[in-house]
Amino acid sequence: MAAPASRPTSDLESLPPSPQSLPQPTLIPTNSPSRLSLPLPARLLFAVTASSALSFFLGASLGAHRAALIFRAENAHRQPHSVKGWYFYHKTKNYRTAWGGVRGGLKTAGRVGVWVGMYVVVEEAVDRVRGRVDAGGSVVAGLGVAGAVAAVHRLGVAGGARVARRGLMVGLGGGLVQDLVRWGRGQGGGVFEWVFGRRVVS
Repeated sequence: MAAPASRPTSDLESLPPSPQSLPQPTLIPTNSPSRLSLPLPARLLFAVTASSALSFFLGASLGAHRAALIFRAENAHRQPHSVKGWYFYHKTKNYRTAWGGVRGGLKTAGRVGVWVGMYVVVEEAVDRVRGRVDAGGSVVAGLGVAGAVAAVHRLGVAGGARVARRGLMVGLGGGLVQDLVRWGRGQGGGVFEWVFGRRVVS
């Protein structure tokens, strides 16, 4: 039985594949709206949760200390004169201190969580309007939240300037850290990309 004749190979099929036909690596564009490779919901949840947890402990410490001082001031003129009296004195003081710490922690955590959430949302909005991700959006978000804080608490000119300065420092510092992370990952890094060029990650 005769073997089947092989199909003749054309000149085009014998050529090596062109570079355009090979699979190309997926690059994240410089103006990608995703900061730290996290979408807005995940970044918002992480930022609000972390800041609220840290501020709760700070507020609880300050609130407990303040409640203890208030209790001592209110009872300075009526100190107990017996062991039983001192027992109930310290028991009541510990209760007031604990309750003051919990209340202060919850108030501080809620307040800081709202401001941090607003910062993340404004930062994302500025990035989408500008079409790029860099420290500029973080600076605008920091100044915007500082202005909202000054307006809500009705701060004067001096207080508003102090809050604006802190907002500028927070926005600039946070933005530069994010730019450094994005530049290290080869995603474009704002001022770092402008100074050192875009870093290519293999």
